[in-house]
Amino acid sequence: VLLREPQRIEHIVKTVRAALPEHIPLSAKMRLGYEDKALFLDCAHAIEDGGACEVTVHARTKADAYRPPAYWDLLAPLREQLQIPLIANGEIWTTADAARCQAESGCVDLMLGRGAVTRPDLVGQIRGQAALSWTELLQLQLDFLDSPAKTEQGMVGRYKQWLGMLTQGY
Repeated sequence: VLLREPQRIEHIVKTVRAALPEHIPLSAKMRLGYEDKALFLDCAHAIEDGGACEVTVHARTKADAYRPPAYWDLLAPLREQLQIPLIANGEIWTTADAARCQAESGCVDLMLGRGAVTRPDLVGQIRGQAALSWTELLQLQLDFLDSPAKTEQGMVGRYKQWLGMLTQGY
């Protein structure tokens, strides 16, 4: 809902920036808007004017939710206007998606979300590394299951959720 109120966004970012020691970086993430994209430039400038050192933009509105496509091309004019780095986010599931996002947005940096959960090796692949072997993927799962910080009931539910997401990538 804050995407409807750029002035409030700037106030929040300024308040957080003032509360942090100078050496601690402040970043913010936003979407292209709430119901439409009318204020996305104003919101991003509010984040910059508030003192954030970078902004990540999920290239869809709240109303778009997670439905494809992501509108990476709308990030290019914003990237050119901002004095702080812009990080592109949204609908990056493969190395091809990452390359297309970078080409359309002009952004070098990307934030991965569900794509990285679905493919834990996606970051490495984007960097030119080989895909995880089955043995490496299995070890990630074992490490997850061995975590002492999770309750058994919660862990089983999260693991089932992760397995469902892994089936989309493997």
